[in-house]
Amino acid sequence: MRRWQSATLLGLLSVALAWSALPAAAQPPVRRRYVPRRPTMSPYLDYFRRDTGLLDPYNLFRKRNVRLNQAFEQQRRQLQYQQYQLNQTRLQFEQVQQAQRQMRPSGATPTGHGSTFMNYSHYFGGSPAGGAAPVRSR
Repeated sequence: MRRWQSATLLGLLSVALAWSALPAAAQPPVRRRYVPRRPTMSPYLDYFRRDTGLLDPYNLFRKRNVRLNQAFEQQRRQLQYQQYQLNQTRLQFEQVQQAQRQMRPSGATPTGHGSTFMNYSHYFGGSPAGGAAPVRSR
């Protein structure tokens, strides 16, 4: 009879142990660990490169790329500003040309006086005998 009691006791203990391992109804279900769908660190940061040398990958590759992109952006802005200035200069030049075309042509020379260099013919009466240069006709 002792055997029967010990077998019953062992059976009851195993049922109680199995029943106690079940989750209680008031406890929240156990969640699995969160696994992100994409990498948590961007592969574009070059953190996983092995050919880094003395510096870490960020300072060797990423920081240099950021500075290079900033320099490109600054040059792009400077180029846009220079193109703007060039367009403004073209517009001003066209306005000056248009104003010049609208001006009526003058018969005066640029100095405003119709004279020529070394022309003393009016002193000598137009004769080449006095050593003056021949009179130029206009």
